[in-house]
Amino acid sequence: MRVDTSAYICAAKNAVLKVGKLREMGKKRVVFTTGVYDLYHTGHILYLENAALLGDALVVAVDSDARVKRQKDPRKPVMRQDDRLVAVASNRAVDCAFIFEDFDEAFQAVKPEVWVYSPTSDLGEHARRLVMAQAIGTDVVAVESKSAIHTSGLIADIVRRFGPPVP
Repeated sequence: MRVDTSAYICAAKNAVLKVGKLREMGKKRVVFTTGVYDLYHTGHILYLENAALLGDALVVAVDSDARVKRQKDPRKPVMRQDDRLVAVASNRAVDCAFIFEDFDEAFQAVKPEVWVYSPTSDLGEHARRLVMAQAIGTDVVAVESKSAIHTSGLIADIVRRFGPPVP
């Protein structure tokens, strides 16, 4: 039983060391993915579990708060990065999780055998990343969460149900 999630969390600067230790333990096929994981829900859990099936170890880079505000929406994320990181690290499919600011740096630190992305994410950004992945021989796989639950849908549902605050 997993109790202490801190064993699965590392600083971005230490990701290369953590991944090296995973490989030394015989986990040779490292799977890498990124995401915001805001309002951590069933869709996230299933996505990570499906990603983990593609290799021996799953490494997850969680978007920093600043990155989310800059690239997605200045009102997001709802949950702070440290809380989102602990939620992701608590998933038994995850071997290592860290906060990241720059995709290229995170990807180069991990040097995964498999890069997994969600087909619902920005495909324009993935085109550049695909070239980088192919240059080092990384397999690229789109993985669906197989869940109808999505963070934007949860937020919309909360707003619909609870509406604006009553004075």
